[in-house]
Amino acid sequence: MKKNTIFHKLIFSWELRRAVKRARRLADQTRRKHLVIIYGGKPVCISKQRLRQMVHQHYFRHGVTAAMIEERAVCTAMPR
Repeated sequence: MKKNTIFHKLIFSWELRRAVKRARRLADQTRRKHLVIIYGGKPVCISKQRLRQMVHQHYFRHGVTAAMIEERAVCTAMPR
């Protein structure tokens, strides 16, 4: 099955917008920096603190740091 159909692109863009809204809302509520990254082919909202824990627990390849992931994040939501 081809993954680049218009339907899949629409679903991905909807999920991405939803993750960005969630990141902004959570950043304001929790007073923490939140990032939107693509993990497993899907946009995921994650706090910077949890990202550092995941790097420490080897969720990513050896040598990847939280700063490298933050540079490549789709969106970075800072608390107001």
